[in-house]
Amino acid sequence: MLKTFTRFPFLFIFLLVAFSGLSQEKTLSRGSYSLEELLIILDEDYNLAYSLNTIPGDSEISILQDTHYSELFQLISNQTNVIFKKQGSTYTVTYQPPRQQKFSITGFARDHETGEPLIGSAIIIGGSYQGVVSNTYGYYSITLPPDSYKVVCSFIGYQPDTLSVDLKNDISHNFELSLRSSELAEITVSSKEPEYNIKSIIPGVNTLNLQTDGQIPYFLGEVDVIQGALLMPGIRTIGEDASGINVRGGEVDQNLLLLDESIIYNPNHFYGLISVFNPEAVNNIEIMKGFMPPSYGGRVSSVITINQKEGNDEEFSVTGGVGLVSARLIAEGPIKKKVSSFIVSARQSIADLSVLGNTSSGLSRNTAYFQDFNTKLNWKVNPSNTIHLSGYFGNDRNRTGFDAVRNWGNRNLSVRWNHLFGPRLFSNFTNTVSEYFYRITDPQEAGSFVGRSSIINYSSKADLALSISPQHELTFGAGTIYHRLLPGERIPFDENASSRPFSLDTENAFESSAYIGHEWEIGSRFTTLYGLRFSSLLNLGPASVYTYDPNQERNTSNIIDTTVYQKGDVIKHYYGLEPRISTNFILNNAQSIKASYTRTYQYLHLISNTVIPSPTDIWKISDRYVPPTRADHYSLGFYQNLRNNMFEASIEFYYKSLDNIIEYKNGANLLFNPNMETEILTGVGRSYGMEVFAKKNHGRFTGWVSYTLSRAELKVETPFPEQTINGGRYFPANHDKLHDISIASILKIGERWATSGTFNFSSGRPVTLPAGKYEFEGNLVPHFQDRNQNNLPSYHRLDLSVKWNGRQVKKDGSPKRYKDYWTFVLYNVYGRANAYSLIFRKSETDPNLTEAVPFTIFDSPIPAITYNFKF
Repeated sequence: MLKTFTRFPFLFIFLLVAFSGLSQEKTLSRGSYSLEELLIILDEDYNLAYSLNTIPGDSEISILQDTHYSELFQLISNQTNVIFKKQGSTYTVTYQPPRQQKFSITGFARDHETGEPLIGSAIIIGGSYQGVVSNTYGYYSITLPPDSYKVVCSFIGYQPDTLSVDLKNDISHNFELSLRSSELAEITVSSKEPEYNIKSIIPGVNTLNLQTDGQIPYFLGEVDVIQGALLMPGIRTIGEDASGINVRGGEVDQNLLLLDESIIYNPNHFYGLISVFNPEAVNNIEIMKGFMPPSYGGRVSSVITINQKEGNDEEFSVTGGVGLVSARLIAEGPIKKKVSSFIVSARQSIADLSVLGNTSSGLSRNTAYFQDFNTKLNWKVNPSNTIHLSGYFGNDRNRTGFDAVRNWGNRNLSVRWNHLFGPRLFSNFTNTVSEYFYRITDPQEAGSFVGRSSIINYSSKADLALSISPQHELTFGAGTIYHRLLPGERIPFDENASSRPFSLDTENAFESSAYIGHEWEIGSRFTTLYGLRFSSLLNLGPASVYTYDPNQERNTSNIIDTTVYQKGDVIKHYYGLEPRISTNFILNNAQSIKASYTRTYQYLHLISNTVIPSPTDIWKISDRYVPPTRADHYSLGFYQNLRNNMFEASIEFYYKSLDNIIEYKNGANLLFNPNMETEILTGVGRSYGMEVFAKKNHGRFTGWVSYTLSRAELKVETPFPEQTINGGRYFPANHDKLHDISIASILKIGERWATSGTFNFSSGRPVTLPAGKYEFEGNLVPHFQDRNQNNLPSYHRLDLSVKWNGRQVKKDGSPKRYKDYWTFVLYNVYGRANAYSLIFRKSETDPNLTEAVPFTIFDSPIPAITYNFKF
């Protein structure tokens, strides 16, 4: 070995030097370099693949000490967000922009004096179009990058509140707005910010401003939520004695009415002329008739959300009024200031309302009374948790001319928990109980009985909203409702009654849903809200379900089998996906175009025993023979504001197709029928129309005009000609009205007087007239053919009112504690005898002829006076 080293000494030295050179890696001296310079240096020894078009080559990189080339990769990545990825012998160089840190401003928008949430307040970043709207609880959340901002909160009729903030971390701020002093000198008929008409993403939304209700001439001076809604386009009723409303050609059961998230099944007192909602206990009313956000479902026509007031959390106050119809009293105040509050309201009719009816209608031979009670408790546990407890209890009592007594009413209870998981994630957890009941007592001597029916449901749901940024908000949630229906029960009035007890099977079902929605502001002009809702229904036993011969008409003589389901057994399972999308394209500050599509399923149906909806109607769950109704609703609208938002106008077009709508056989018997499926038919429907709305928002003279041109049509085809209606052709629905016009105007006269008027006109609704007659057991019986091929006379009515305010201030100029006002109303000014329906009877001049006689409720002017106070 030694000989080898001594023989080749130069070779050994050469190898030693070579290995020494390889072990000494290149280094870069300390200093400042641009990214481009470093990449060029590294590219000499490493094969780099990059493009300076996608990399910030001028970025400056500081090297604090001499650094090996191999260490430059990590150093560059740490200072520039450049990423090196080795692929074989090549290093691919890419740039990942840094994620900008953002912070949230969150809180509530409230009334400064009462603490009531200002639902729908606009929270805008000054100098930009960025902003959000407060939710149902007045909560808002807006997420922004660090900077200095001026945040403005505004609400119609209130003085804006401004927050100046240097945003460096998450902050919480509650806006407390005060009423404008100018509101005493003028009237505002909008309940949203003036630009809401342009910027809101949802078409077909109407909101009611309760501050103007005292000026609108309602029936007998009673301020009324539902009657106010009937002045809006696309919303109507069949007549003065009908329960419920029809929205865009829908049936009365196709509207989801929510009072503090609890379902109201019958919204009317006194035959539909007065609603169950005490307006002085209500904070906000919103009617969504063109688009349903993914969080709502279960009905196919509209959603009407009504939020009760939370109660003044600053001081105790009492509000009330006395009129010809009812007396009402509302008390509210703090339990602990700024922490908990309550509101309690009660209303009682003080006169028999039926004496107001036309004597020929038979209504005046009845007696009618009603009462209702509302309550709400609120507790702000801490800044992240609030609990709301709401209740409603109402009852109507009517005695007919035949001594039968009818009682009906709603009972509702809801418990809601608002929780903030963080500044960006708002949640609401709701549990409700809703009940509607109907009871009739007929004390006839022989067949006296007590009949009753009811529907009760228990619901639980969770709704969450994640504010990702001012451009993105994500909503999601899930819920379930347990329905329990008693379709009908009849028991003897007493031990002497000859009637036999009878009861229909109770119906049970679980209706469940889950949804997700995303509101995305794409630039300053385009916003979209899209989402998906999944709904399902499990119809459960116990029940006995009949099977009918599929080749024969469905009737009791064609029953071929009976299936008995035990408690909890699944009788039928329905489910469906409900996509939703709504878009808003803002043309400029005063114009926008909105379009939407909504699919909904309805698993609960109102079975009506009459053409006109009434309290006696019963509810039915979708089962083997009654499938859920499905609707696809398309809407397109153009919206315009004028004269610095003093005027607003809109025109909307809509088309709605419906599958599995419910109709009935000719002469259907629905009362206490254990085989109701033998009387029910299913078909398709369509409604389409145009709605025009123009409004003057504020000033001494305000008001609006609404016009609806529409059609609502049905088609029923079956394999059996006897059950096919009108030869399988489309025919008008019972509530179809081609034209509908409403005009409302309010004039402020001085500081203490205001006068107003409303005018309504609508085409007469369809009716079916007899095509002939035949004799049966000595009586002439009318024979009917095609349905709804004739119309009642047109409906029109003028109402006027005058409001006089008591003194609002003392002699020294300070505001009075006790405030009051009087309203004087003249309903049906020119005594129009509007036909409600037709009665067929033998002609008084020729007993061989049958004549159709118009049936009217009111045929003369009705004056009223009410006194209202607050202290």
